[in-house]
Amino acid sequence: MQELPWHPEGFPKRGILYFFCDAVYKAWGYNPEDKEGFRVLFFDGPEEQLSHTTAPSELNDERVFKPVALDLSLEVTLPKELEDLDYGPVYDNYSELLEFMIGSVYDLHNRLLGHPQSIQADMKFDCAAAYKWLFCEESSDDEDPTDEEIDQAAKDRQLLLQLDSEFEKLGWMWGDAGRLYFWIRKKDLRNRVFQNVWMILQCS
Repeated sequence: MQELPWHPEGFPKRGILYFFCDAVYKAWGYNPEDKEGFRVLFFDGPEEQLSHTTAPSELNDERVFKPVALDLSLEVTLPKELEDLDYGPVYDNYSELLEFMIGSVYDLHNRLLGHPQSIQADMKFDCAAAYKWLFCEESSDDEDPTDEEIDQAAKDRQLLLQLDSEFEKLGWMWGDAGRLYFWIRKKDLRNRVFQNVWMILQCS
């Protein structure tokens, strides 16, 4: 984290974030059972406690990705859609501004925090719904979450990491040239709780 060119409020200033995803079966993130297909770990202890290890032998070469150096830079991001913006001249102007600043949705976009460059619909409700259903299944409460409860929970979600398909350079492809979106609750980010992160895969 100390290598980042900026340190947003509430974001760890030191440590390492590890993002894991099942590249074989590819969890999409729309069902509670998809929780087993991804994980985010945070380590902020002495680096001397870390050691390199080899990939599991049952993985073939296509599922073992090579390390690559990161080129970090700051950017301004905008939400793809505004809830209170109806179709019309203002909407068209905003769409032109969005494309000018960010480019096409099909351009390569890897991103830490900020607004997602979504390929399909907004994901906040979907990841909040899946997490709410998972919580209900793991508790003794028989009442299902309501849409109002899920909608309220969705407002507490923010993008943690957006990871694009880069088959030529890195060898990974998410669905049909899709992206992975890791979402975290704002209060969890402040408290450095990363086990509740939810991932959604979108593709064209």
